[in-house]
Amino acid sequence: LLINSVVRPRVRAVAQAIMYLPHFFSWVLVVTVFQQMLGGAGIIAQTLEDHGWSGFDLMTDASLFKYLVTAQAVWKDAGWGIIVFLAALAAVSTDLYEAAAMDGAGRWRRMWHVTLPALRPV
Repeated sequence: LLINSVVRPRVRAVAQAIMYLPHFFSWVLVVTVFQQMLGGAGIIAQTLEDHGWSGFDLMTDASLFKYLVTAQAVWKDAGWGIIVFLAALAAVSTDLYEAAAMDGAGRWRRMWHVTLPALRPV
């Protein structure tokens, strides 16, 4: 709903691209991105070391494995959900929003009574 409500087309296109891309990545690339961010030589650990903190390597911590795999799966598969829900939102007739606005419905009421019922089948 937040992506769909962005008014500027350029900002909306950039946000959609950032969120869609992980769906089209292979699992090897997803793990590599996480390694480059959270690994011992990753950007976060290096930034911390540059500022005097001790670095860390989350990718080799066995106790965090299930959390890392879950985060990778959510990050990778969120793109597909966004594609499906934005397609469903695009199918909602603008006449319904206009009619609700003419009846005095504010932004929240239109979301509650027009947008969410349209997404229910999805």
